[in-house]
Amino acid sequence: MIFVLNHTVGYRDVDRTNFLRPDSLVSLLQESAILHSESVGFNLKYMEKHGVAWVLNQFALLIHDYAFLRDNITIKTWSRGIKSFKALRDFEVFKDNRLIAQATSHWFFIDTKKRRISKVTEEVEKMYGSHDASTEFNINYTPQEFTDVAFQKSHVIRYSDIDGNGHLNNVVYLNMLQDTLFAKGSEQNIKEYLVSFKKEVSYDMKEILVSLSQADNNRISFKFNKDGEVYAEGVVTVA
Repeated sequence: MIFVLNHTVGYRDVDRTNFLRPDSLVSLLQESAILHSESVGFNLKYMEKHGVAWVLNQFALLIHDYAFLRDNITIKTWSRGIKSFKALRDFEVFKDNRLIAQATSHWFFIDTKKRRISKVTEEVEKMYGSHDASTEFNINYTPQEFTDVAFQKSHVIRYSDIDGNGHLNNVVYLNMLQDTLFAKGSEQNIKEYLVSFKKEVSYDMKEILVSLSQADNNRISFKFNKDGEVYAEGVVTVA
């Protein structure tokens, strides 16, 4: 099953140049995944009754072109399969029937009471089914050793940054990364974003440090860290 979400780019979705911000795009992808889950019966009521949820483990985004204020875009998402405790989900974004972005993601199924990974039940697996199509854009990430921190910025964790699972929402990571890049002096567009989540970031941590290391001219490695612990890491390509 392919789930479709149509959206008109609004003022709160765009940056100062009136183009759709990458974090706004990821927020829309997240919303399409949630709506898809709700449409097959995996909604808040079901999660609370059974004590289960999905948490994002890895995410990769490739942006071919940026939508503009008041553009109409179409997001398509589907489950590419479930195996044991992990699910694969893909996304495609279109404007005027032209592919402008694609993403792929790995999700862990968790027992919310025990706060640990759990095997996906047969009932849940049947809810989603699977769609054979792939974005042909895969997560291929090897953590980079930070030999030289080129720039870093501390971010205060706000109440609004925390989601229903009690941790920093996935979208906020990209928002903080964009802010760090801008503070560094980079105003280039993000073309590719890949992140691997390692540990939960909670509200009581108060703040998180975003560190950057220049991989090459256009690729920048990043990590979200505090007191020597890495909570998320990845790489972003700008152009």
